[in-house]
Amino acid sequence: MNLSPKYVESLLSISQTLLSCKDPEILFQKILQIAMETLNAERGFLILYHGEEVGFNVRAVSDEKESISNLTEISQGAVEMVTRSGEPLLTKDASADPRFSGRKSVILHGIRSVACVPLKIGEEVRGVMYMDSRGRQDLFTYDTIHYLTLIASYAALAIDNALDYNKLKEENLRWAGEIHRSYGFPGIIGESPAMKRVYDLIARILNADLPVLITGESGTGKELAARAIHYNSRRKDHPFIALFCGNLSPELLESELFGHTKGAFTGAVANKKGLVEQAHGGSLMLDEIADLPPAIQAKLLRFLQESEYRPVGDNVTRKADVRIIAATNKEMKTEVAEKRFRPDLYWRLNVLTIQLPPLSERREDIPLLAANFLRKYGEKVGRTDITISKEALKILQDRNWPGNVRELENAIARAVVFAQESRITPQFLFLDDDDFNAPAPMEDDSDPTLKSAIRRHTLKILQQSGGNRSEAVRRLGISRRYLYNILEEIRAEGIEF
Repeated sequence: MNLSPKYVESLLSISQTLLSCKDPEILFQKILQIAMETLNAERGFLILYHGEEVGFNVRAVSDEKESISNLTEISQGAVEMVTRSGEPLLTKDASADPRFSGRKSVILHGIRSVACVPLKIGEEVRGVMYMDSRGRQDLFTYDTIHYLTLIASYAALAIDNALDYNKLKEENLRWAGEIHRSYGFPGIIGESPAMKRVYDLIARILNADLPVLITGESGTGKELAARAIHYNSRRKDHPFIALFCGNLSPELLESELFGHTKGAFTGAVANKKGLVEQAHGGSLMLDEIADLPPAIQAKLLRFLQESEYRPVGDNVTRKADVRIIAATNKEMKTEVAEKRFRPDLYWRLNVLTIQLPPLSERREDIPLLAANFLRKYGEKVGRTDITISKEALKILQDRNWPGNVRELENAIARAVVFAQESRITPQFLFLDDDDFNAPAPMEDDSDPTLKSAIRRHTLKILQQSGGNRSEAVRRLGISRRYLYNILEEIRAEGIEF
């Protein structure tokens, strides 16, 4: 069953609570509060069951304005049913439910919606989570029960592991991985089978703490995948640093990676920490690893084998705890066969591999990606009501996209700026080379080709409007502030208009 985004966000908040909170009393209270806020419930509590001889023990109450006795009668009935059956309980209107309609608290306090789920370890019921609302009937649904059951299963683990914090932390990290494996990773968009396989791989390798090699064509999102691995692993509270290995000399690359001492070479006027040292405890992404010079390949191999390195100009060996995440758009076996890449380093990196699919192999994700980019660039240019026509969307889905997701993002960004009447139609996609002077895929909205085109188009419309800025704003379909920002940038470059 799919969960709504608010439920997934809530589950991840509880995940962070499970990681950070050692005190079981505080933990139970926070779990209950997050669940109550997510569901807009009015009252509730979390209780533990210690067997027939001891009975129940209330551990967290959601609303201090209500005494526990005001909840007791309805709670006892619900708690006993859930404890006895081991199954969740849902009533959409307690006043009309024959199980509860005659109870005093339902009548006195006007209790309507009730949800109660068991906290189970294996088949054993260890407690219950209960909540209700007096103001609304039908507040809770079967989706609510599914959501609460997920929370209850891990709250039960928290109960079982409260005295063993390390064990609790391991379980929660696994759970966070399961959530992301089921529902995706922030920044990575797609529900196609190809992307679900990627999510599954990421979730499986999160905490393996071995090198990762991410392969795929340019623009497929290799850095997003690397960040997803880091920020959902045990290393997430430590640095994530990315380094592009192309177009750097061996000397500069060695200094960037491992640092240098003062006087190590001309221009080394002070000691410098390398990225390996800066990333200690975290992850270091080496983008375009295939372009690494041979001399640096040897030094990286030693670091991977021994976690040891030496800054340039230093005779002292140092150690650092860093997970290496390498990425490339090249065929690494070919690089090895043609002796451009060390085979021993390749096999050291190729322990865990993720192959990102090109956009042409997951066309069903294009509408989701397009919608995301529409929101992103619509907000940036003040066109939050921008939409895309079915005809334009079909063109996007039929295209091969050699530049992959990055090229699609570039196309949507342009279309958001140029589309008229807040709707992107085919003529505003500019997908053919002659339409837009073959712009390069952009990393972000600072791409000079895109900016130049935006300025040219803006000046053209302003000229056609006789210098009337209100008319230009109307014809461009952008906000007045965004128009002024463009004109200020043009003035700053000394261009007259």
